[in-house]
Amino acid sequence: MFFRYKNLIGDELKARGENSRRVESVIACNILNQFRLLGSPQSTLVA
Repeated sequence: MFFRYKNLIGDELKARGENSRRVESVIACNILNQFRLLGSPQSTLVA
């Protein structure tokens, strides 16, 4: 999940102003929550 998040959002905030950073953080959290709602993939060991 964090791999997908970092690919979309990145490691750091890109906005310059404090209000813009706050909005960017809220958007990033909403995206992360949507990923969580989708669930994680089911993996099985193939021998």
